[in-house]
Amino acid sequence: MVKPGTAGVLVLQSHNAAAARDGWLARCLTSARDWAAARGYAHRFIGD
Repeated sequence: MVKPGTAGVLVLQSHNAAAARDGWLARCLTSARDWAAARGYAHRFIGD
C-alpha cells in the first residue's frame, strides 16, 4: 500500500544475488525492504 505523499518513491537495492541469501547481508537487505515498506515506498532488489 502506498501512503499519501509517497507516490513515485522507489528504493532500488543492488548486490550480488547469490551472496545475498544468508547471514548479515540477508538481514541488511531485509531491513532495507522493511524500512521502505514502513514508509509506503516501493522497493526493488536488482542483482548485479
